[in-house]
Amino acid sequence: MYRESSNVVTKDILRHPDFERLCKKLRSQSGVIELNETIEALKIISYVGVPSNSTIVQVLLQLVRQNINSLTLPHIMFLDFLLHQFKSSPLVDALKIALPIVFEIHLPLKMDRENVAHLAEYLHYASKTR
Repeated sequence: MYRESSNVVTKDILRHPDFERLCKKLRSQSGVIELNETIEALKIISYVGVPSNSTIVQVLLQLVRQNINSLTLPHIMFLDFLLHQFKSSPLVDALKIALPIVFEIHLPLKMDRENVAHLAEYLHYASKTR
């Protein structure tokens, strides 16, 4: 019952004119959106259930692709989690391949060797993506 009503609510959100306007505004502002905002927008879009082949998801994923070398280690792990929520598309699949590689390259450069909790998370992620 809850799942069914949840799907109805999601469909209502996706069809709502304000949501369409929000997506258009986000698309038009994509050149000036900061990386944290891009990731936050992707998180919300994923939660709402916007399909991975939609223009707004593709625009946001392109922004991630363009800034892939600026991602922090936690960003990479979170984006990898988010990408697994989306259905397969060429860009989703490419980022799923690229993120673990970028993680491996950035790990020795960006990790805080004093933060045991982060080190444990990094180890878990690295072992999961092998």
